[in-house]
Amino acid sequence: MIKILHVMVEDPKFPIWFFDFLYKNGFFREEAVHHTFLCKANGFFDAHVKKTAAIEIGHSFRMEYFPAHPRLLGIFSSALHISRLADSYDKVVFHWLSDGPLLSLLSPRVAKRSFWILWGGDLYGFRTNRSRGARDYLSECLRICFIPRLKGICGLLHGDFELASKWYGAKAEWHQVFYPFPIPSIAPKNKKTKEKRQKLTVQVGNSADLANNHIEILETLSKIDFVEKVICPLSYGDADYAEQVAKAGKLLLGDRFHALTTFMAADDYTALLSTVDIAIMNHKRQQGVGNIIINLLAGNKVFLRESVTTFGFLNDIAATVFATERFLSEPESSLKAALQVDSQKTAGAVQSFFSDEKCKKLWQDLFSA
Repeated sequence: MIKILHVMVEDPKFPIWFFDFLYKNGFFREEAVHHTFLCKANGFFDAHVKKTAAIEIGHSFRMEYFPAHPRLLGIFSSALHISRLADSYDKVVFHWLSDGPLLSLLSPRVAKRSFWILWGGDLYGFRTNRSRGARDYLSECLRICFIPRLKGICGLLHGDFELASKWYGAKAEWHQVFYPFPIPSIAPKNKKTKEKRQKLTVQVGNSADLANNHIEILETLSKIDFVEKVICPLSYGDADYAEQVAKAGKLLLGDRFHALTTFMAADDYTALLSTVDIAIMNHKRQQGVGNIIINLLAGNKVFLRESVTTFGFLNDIAATVFATERFLSEPESSLKAALQVDSQKTAGAVQSFFSDEKCKKLWQDLFSA
């Protein structure tokens, strides 16, 4: 039996979707692989698992918890706890490399069986942080020291793996995986449907993270009279920045601007995105993949910066996306040109790649590697 320890991140969405996916696809009832999830007690993930545990989860599943200590002591106690647990496992899968997990890689026993699941914020965080403190520099030093020790690096975008290798000297093996997320059960809009509409609904960004660079896009949209509605998701991220963007949006666009400041159920959010015509992302690094995919599946046109790794990946799977750089230089003509492209081929390519069957196979390959 292969025993796997998952070191989880405190995020209200993706770890929960990941757990639900494994549960629904029978991973916790397999004889060949056993999964243990290490998480913060009473956090988002723990609360969700406890609700699910009212039903029998399966004999190949158990929970472990990080020691409850003050912040600095907690980092060292988490590292020690992971190091002790790792002796009993064949693989340790880090779903985020915070300071405690990073320190645990000091132990060769942990490092030689460790796999890092790449998140955009995890990989790019230090380079995009405009207010770095002493702790940020210390954490980056730990990364430089310990990431080269990893056995494997995993994620959706090979371009991110190449950056991890370049920035940190990683010599790990590459495994493609992606987190499951709710696939919208809506038919993609076709070109003719779009042409009949005189006014557009535009989504700007995916969160209240400074990396979205919202203001530049909002200023440009405010000058386009056929943009009727601008939706701006701000429920996730920095509350102060969310307030700044909401105020700027109202000032620039008036009643055309709609800030989403509270979490929505997945089905409700998907239904909202189905009313969008165009989504514009202005990140200068990979971010918001889930939002991008749902928009493409709904038949919406998506603008991304050509420099981000997501742009190349989507082109590689035959999905058509458009350049944010062109939108900023030629706003009206770039939007009108995008609307002339049929969405159905792109929606089909994305649907095929992000199928449950493919997701399941990729995780099975990693677990059995």
